[in-house]
Amino acid sequence: MYEEVVPGTFFDPIVSAMIRHLIGDTCADWLEVPRSNWDAVAKVAPSLLRVVESVEERSPFGEWGIDRLGHLTTVFQLSVLTRGRVMHYAIPAELKPEFGVPHRRGRWTPPRTTVAP
Repeated sequence: MYEEVVPGTFFDPIVSAMIRHLIGDTCADWLEVPRSNWDAVAKVAPSLLRVVESVEERSPFGEWGIDRLGHLTTVFQLSVLTRGRVMHYAIPAELKPEFGVPHRRGRWTPPRTTVAP
């Protein structure tokens, strides 16, 4: 799916670098996960996330900005992956009481899909 969204092969080794970082070099070697230049970037990622979290904790404006950036990134990714189509989610009736969602009588029908121009 991402082959159509992310052009080229520059970012392809990120997946193996993250796997190596998460499970460790020994297990990654057992599983023959390839090494890449992105391994160093994957090791720096937790420190970068700590910096972002400290900005969020210290500044309401920083928190708002980072939340807004996350929202925009999510909306962009979903619109690219769905090619601009609107996605609708339905919660099964048996799960609604558990999560406090009001249960309507009758069958739910999704709204008409819209196609982006």
